[in-house]
Amino acid sequence: MTQDVISIDARTGESVGVVAVESSPDDVAAAGATAAGVAADYAAMQRAGRARVLRAIADALDADRSAIV
Repeated sequence: MTQDVISIDARTGESVGVVAVESSPDDVAAAGATAAGVAADYAAMQRAGRARVLRAIADALDADRSAIV
């Protein structure tokens, strides 16, 4: 059984709301298997390719900044 992950405002100690659902062991295993499956391809990328991936991640985080910060 999974549980909700609740964000707490550090300034007030009050609950901000549910921000995620706790991962199950199967979820973690699947994420690890996915990461392992792409690790060789990522490692084989040239610097420019890795930079594109990191920029895409940064852009996605920036796009959702209000929900993250």
